[in-house]
Amino acid sequence: MVSSFFDGKWWIKSSASHYFSKELHKYFVQLYVSCKLDNETFRYPCTGILVEVNGKLLWFSAGHVVEAIVEYYKNGSIIEMRWIDRWEIQGADTLPFQKRNINYYSGLPKNADYGAILLSVLEAENFRRNKNLKPLIMKVGSANRPIKEPEGFVLAGFPWEVTNIEHKPVSSRKELIHFSSVLVCLPLMKKPWEEISCHEQHWNDGAAFYGQILAYSDKEYSQPDELKGMSGGPIFSFYRDQDYLNIELEGIFDSYHKKSRQIRAEPTARILAAVEPWVNGMIEKENKPPNIISSGP
Repeated sequence: MVSSFFDGKWWIKSSASHYFSKELHKYFVQLYVSCKLDNETFRYPCTGILVEVNGKLLWFSAGHVVEAIVEYYKNGSIIEMRWIDRWEIQGADTLPFQKRNINYYSGLPKNADYGAILLSVLEAENFRRNKNLKPLIMKVGSANRPIKEPEGFVLAGFPWEVTNIEHKPVSSRKELIHFSSVLVCLPLMKKPWEEISCHEQHWNDGAAFYGQILAYSDKEYSQPDELKGMSGGPIFSFYRDQDYLNIELEGIFDSYHKKSRQIRAEPTARILAAVEPWVNGMIEKENKPPNIISSGP
């Protein structure tokens, strides 16, 4: 990339948003959900990113997204779930969600809206082999900020407003789904908690990440009015080193105040401080030698 791309407030331009979409897409895997609630079928994709913590591959999203998926799965409401992993083989651009007891973590019991699903061995192997995907490798302390302040922030995700789902029944038990979505990247200005307009209880948290969505400075493209579907999307900050762009995961988006166009997110440090011990507990159980019961002499 040429240096002129970084002139001025480069990250607020719509051209930068398109650049971010291309660069960040590799971290995303959407989870397509089809479920039946009160005799009505709902179909929707969920935003989430691949994160590796101590060798375990996880799907990070908002806590309310993860808990809804788990609840629908447990009560039998799910018709179908598929990972949109964009594998470049015709007919194999999605991966069925492997049936199992879902191993997940949610921060909601602690009033923190983040969640993670542990991928199965088969899912993890497929995602690691997929050249279109790249997990973010995270550990406690990896979110520590360098001395240099970030140039800008961006919220990324797949709003339902620009998602298209078409379905065609091919039998009594099977339907053909055509699915298309757009990764939208919105420039943010980080704001202190004291300057936030929303006063709902969930926003009364001075340690959370808050931001103001900024309009594209060149006005060339419009932005989605609603952010439904983007819950669980990452917020990245950017640091420029000459023409190289360094990316930091700042948090996971969970709430939107439409009137003010302000957002709330769970900070990365808080998420990792809870998720890493959970992962380490799983690893310890796997490595624990089995109890051998002696049958006597």
